[in-house]
Amino acid sequence: MRRPGRHERLLRLLFLGLVLAGVLLSVGCPASTKQEYKYRVAVIPKGLTHEFWQSIERGAKRAGEDLTGKGISTQILWDGPLKENDTLEQISIIDRNIAKGVSGIVLAPQHSETMVAPVERAVKEGIPVLIIDSARAPAHLVPLSARLGEHRSAREGI
Repeated sequence: MRRPGRHERLLRLLFLGLVLAGVLLSVGCPASTKQEYKYRVAVIPKGLTHEFWQSIERGAKRAGEDLTGKGISTQILWDGPLKENDTLEQISIIDRNIAKGVSGIVLAPQHSETMVAPVERAVKEGIPVLIIDSARAPAHLVPLSARLGEHRSAREGI
């Protein structure tokens, strides 16, 4: 039996390398399964463990599904600190979502004053921020409940 020459061994190695690269690329990069979204909205609660925030998560995801069902492809990115007193983690989550270039942020700030700078960074990047569950937001960060009241008052002539 003849022993393969150097050239044949290199060709075999090259072939095996190409096959292995193809397998790795097809497993590591499923391009056909990646869905593109028109809107990617980050919803950032005060914490993740309380039942109240879990109900907010279910509602946010349902809203995203409803919009997608109406032809407006929407992804809800749910992320928050484990503990409701971890302000630095909440700021870090806001900054990560700014870096991702999300379409919008829904935020329940732990401490409204310490969230001013991260919210201003998002707005400066063109990312709208909706403040929820905060009775004491700074004047330029009007909470959702106040905005809804203003619209209702204007509509009803109050």
